[in-house]
Amino acid sequence: MSEITHKYRVMIPYREPTYEVRRGRPRKKPYLAWYMVTAKNKAEAIDNALMLFEKDASNSNVHWVRVPIRKRIKAEPL
Repeated sequence: MSEITHKYRVMIPYREPTYEVRRGRPRKKPYLAWYMVTAKNKAEAIDNALMLFEKDASNSNVHWVRVPIRKRIKAEPL
């Protein structure tokens, strides 16, 4: 018997590192990363998307980003 998998669209809000801190400057809005993953449930979908996100962040020209807050990550079944 095979396990049932579903497709999820996962949105990960993140912030790139900022090196300048000035008074009175508005906070930058977070960037959004969207991933389409296949998983058994929502928690596994978030884990799979975070693995892809970490791989993409390590390959980017920034080389790292701040760790996304897990409770802000949204996963929607398709």
